[in-house]
Amino acid sequence: MTFSVSGKQKHDIQLENRQRMMDVVDKNTVAVLLSNNSVAIVDIQQNNVQYIRNIAIPYGSGTSIYIENQFYVDDELGIIVFDMSETVNRRIELSFTPRNMCYDVESQLIYCYTSVNSTLVCIARDDTIAFTFHDPIWTNLHRITIHNDGNLLVLCRKGDHGKTGYVIKVDSNDKSSEVVIRNIKMSSYISCICFDRLQNSVVIGVDDTVHL
Repeated sequence: MTFSVSGKQKHDIQLENRQRMMDVVDKNTVAVLLSNNSVAIVDIQQNNVQYIRNIAIPYGSGTSIYIENQFYVDDELGIIVFDMSETVNRRIELSFTPRNMCYDVESQLIYCYTSVNSTLVCIARDDTIAFTFHDPIWTNLHRITIHNDGNLLVLCRKGDHGKTGYVIKVDSNDKSSEVVIRNIKMSSYISCICFDRLQNSVVIGVDDTVHL
């Protein structure tokens, strides 16, 4: 579904399978990772869909990002990198399944987290781990996004069965963190977060509600 900020203009684009994750390619195009492990390249202006199929990602958690004409999709123990010609260029070998990857254009760093011990991981473009960061107050990480200043915003949940969420800002320089948003009602695990650079604001989606 695409719609304007005012909500007055919207239309639907039908895809061949259920969606797992979406990332912006450019102002007219989005890439959607589907449940059948293919990728749909959607032209939202022309309502045209191109599919990239036969990508071997059977054990991923459903995380994908787009960086400089290449797709980065998580696998059980790493990241698969491929392009629009369906060619797998390389694998980034890791000791964990990366979850909810995001990319900082300025620093050229990939961020993700581990589900086992809620550790934030920073991966450099040469595929090495730049740093890891763990804060004991993190109990259940959900989503991450990049702030204007290059720091991270992490949407968390208090406890495995708690219904209260909060947003933590992580300083990527001195590896410190602070809670910046509190008391978000989260009755389920359906959530997302993004940073609006033009409005300098945080957009949080939980269940059927969008918070600004």
